[in-house]
Parts: sequence; structure tokens; C-alpha cells
Amino acid sequence: MKIVIADSNIWIGAFVSKDKWHKNGKRFLEWLYNQKNIRVIVPIGVVYEVIARILNNTDGGFEKANKAFELFMTYPDFEIYYNTEESFNEVKNVFQKYKKFSLVDSTIVILYENKGCNILFSTDSDYNACPFIYRLEFPIEF
Repeated sequence: MKIVIADSNIWIGAFVSKDKWHKNGKRFLEWLYNQKNIRVIVPIGVVYEVIARILNNTDGGFEKANKAFELFMTYPDFEIYYNTEESFNEVKNVFQKYKKFSLVDSTIVILYENKGCNILFSTDSDYNACPFIYRLEFPIEF
């Protein structure tokens, strides 16, 4: 089974056609819908970021934000991850160690490592600071 995480920029691009990462996001969703043996880890912070950005985008709005929200909450291969006090301490350590990640990005780093992820889909090259992360900007066959 492939275990993947997608950063907020990929999800936002998938739902907002005028977003600069729209092609990446669209390719990700098409790839995702065609996968048979996959689990997608979705940190709740990513959900918050994506919904807020879609709501506040001129090409977004409530309907697109709600569509994204429903996808996150109902897609059978998604696992929504909520921070615990213990995991938040790990997030704090990553945040303070790298000095470049947001708290959501730090959560992604922790989950990538702890959940045995195979790929992080993100356009953010800051993740290259973590040598154990295999990052792609869009899906390729692997």
C-alpha cells in the first residue's frame, strides 16, 4: 500500500482554477482517483488551510470550499490526522529545529516519518531540508 501526504498548495491548486499550482493539483486528483491501493494522510491543519484559502479566493468561494471539505471528510482512502498533546510536542521540535516550517508543515514532516509515507506531494522546496522525504510536485508513475 502506498501512503502519501499532499501539502495544502496541491489541494488548493486542485480546487482553484486560477491558482498557480492548478495543473499540479488537478494531476494529483486525477492520479488519486485512479489509485487502487493507497492511503492519504490528511493533517487537520491542511484541511483548515485549504478551506480558508478557497473561501478567500476570487475563483473559490463557499461551494468549492464545501466540495473540498466533503472530499476530505468522506473519501474512503483518507485518514484525517488530529494532533495530540504528545504529537504537538514533536511538531514543536521540528518547528524549532528547521526554523523554516509552519506548524502545519512541521506536522507534515512528523507524519511523513511516523506513518511510513512514501511520497509528499508539495510544491514547497523547503521540505528538501529533510533528506528522508521523497517530494514530488505532481504524480508520476512509481
